[in-house]
Amino acid sequence: DCFMRRAFLSGFTGSAGTAVVTAAGEAKLWTDGRYFLQAKQQLPQGWELMKSGVEGTPTVEDWLASTLDKGQAVGIDPAVHPASFALGLRDKLKERGVALRCLDENPVDSVWGDDRPPLPSAPARLHPESVAGRSAAEKLAAVRAELEKEEADALVVSALDEVAYLLNIRGGDVERTPVVLAYVLVERKGPATLFVDEAKLPDDVSAALAGAGVQVRPYGEALAAVAALAAGGGGGGGKVWLHPERANFALHEALGAEGPRVRKPSPLAEMKAVKNTAELAGMRAAHRRDGAALAAALAGLEASVCSDRQGSEVD
Repeated sequence: DCFMRRAFLSGFTGSAGTAVVTAAGEAKLWTDGRYFLQAKQQLPQGWELMKSGVEGTPTVEDWLASTLDKGQAVGIDPAVHPASFALGLRDKLKERGVALRCLDENPVDSVWGDDRPPLPSAPARLHPESVAGRSAAEKLAAVRAELEKEEADALVVSALDEVAYLLNIRGGDVERTPVVLAYVLVERKGPATLFVDEAKLPDDVSAALAGAGVQVRPYGEALAAVAALAAGGGGGGGKVWLHPERANFALHEALGAEGPRVRKPSPLAEMKAVKNTAELAGMRAAHRRDGAALAAALAGLEASVCSDRQGSEVD
């Protein structure tokens, strides 16, 4: 809940959308066709719904570039925007003489104040190797082999599903998604480091990570560590692999003006896609359980209809 800044600001609780508030008093929300009705119902007076994908509706980037004057600036929280989006926005604004500025503190948090919910603190758990099919140490070795091919010094892992896959851990920091809020920095000739709230790591998880050669540092130190490595600190060569589509703009900017030296998709994406024997068995078992649950639900629906009991679409 602490990340639902758009909902706090606008009242819109859909899972996709971009809110823009200007110093001139305008407030606009862009969202797609799945949420037009919901947004219309939830947005308070003073907000305008911008229907993404509908002819005649400008994109966020185009609207900002055409609305703001030369010399003005757009502020963003770089930790919550994909690097690819922010880079495109910066280029579009630059054409109009408008600057893009990364804010140290999200202004919504300042307004939210003490009422903002705390950061998630669900404990992490191990994903058994019997189910994963490969140990975290084996996966780290495979990543380092890919770094060797690219002659890169380190890989930044920021996608939470890739963090969970790489280290064989699961968590509860995101509702209905078993991930842990964390970053991983894998060095080709150095350690692998997990940046996470260490209070989330039970003893068995900490021991397993240590056994795989993984160091643990506070979550808030990730950007500084990436910046130091990119600058050549700590014995690193500075050639960092980061995919702008799967990383936030803060990580991209931490790498300096040159940005990531390797911009292709993370090797973990392909590793995840090619299932091993244990993963295939797990998928088949999951499909059997899902099929049984669906059959039971359909049987219950049929029994309800045959009994003439009144029900709703929620039932």
